Amino acid sequence: MRYLLAVETSVVDGGIAVFDSDRMLAMERFDREIPASARLIPAIELLLSQLQLSLEQLDGFAVSIGPGSFTGLRVGLTAVKTLARFLDRPVIPVPTLMALAVSAGEQDDPVGAILDARKGEVFGAYFRVGADTSRITPDRVLPIETFIENRPSERICLVGNGIREYRERIDATGVLHSTVPEMHWEPSPEWVGRLAVRLTGETVTGNDLFKLAP
Repeated sequence: MRYLLAVETSVVDGGIAVFDSDRMLAMERFDREIPASARLIPAIELLLSQLQLSLEQLDGFAVSIGPGSFTGLRVGLTAVKTLARFLDRPVIPVPTLMALAVSAGEQDDPVGAILDARKGEVFGAYFRVGADTSRITPDRVLPIETFIENRPSERICLVGNGIREYRERIDATGVLHSTVPEMHWEPSPEWVGRLAVRLTGETVTGNDLFKLAP
């Protein structure tokens, strides 16, 4: 698969990115003030035009499948499934929290990816991130204290906007933890694409596209 379009709509300021094999050619982040339903397709058309590529030249799509904003995920998945069916191209579904964890880079400690789920809770999961990335726990919605209490080791590394929202509660647990730079705290189409390159054997095509849902 050469040209890949990666779509991230699990958060308000998601975006899209275009890859040539494992090299990102360009990325566009969304304007938070414009609804996802009104910005995704125009953003795709504009970015492809800037790269002098057509939709027909895309070899496949990668899309963030959550957890996250249900409305945003529905917009992203609907658009990708429609384009994939029209062009007869495969889709690589990418777990949002796994892509977020991968953005932390190789870590000695388990990586806890946490996104604010509102009402005092986070979407959270733990991963091993290195040459290969593997899941330790399933995605869950739970209070940040419960997430940290159920950590897989004494020390953990945290990534995600849940750090910003619940930093005081995280620190109050007294658990030994590190955090990655804030620039990696929001889900990004760059890491959806980079993880998709590793997951090319997990493509979805044809009627199976209808099974993809937020």
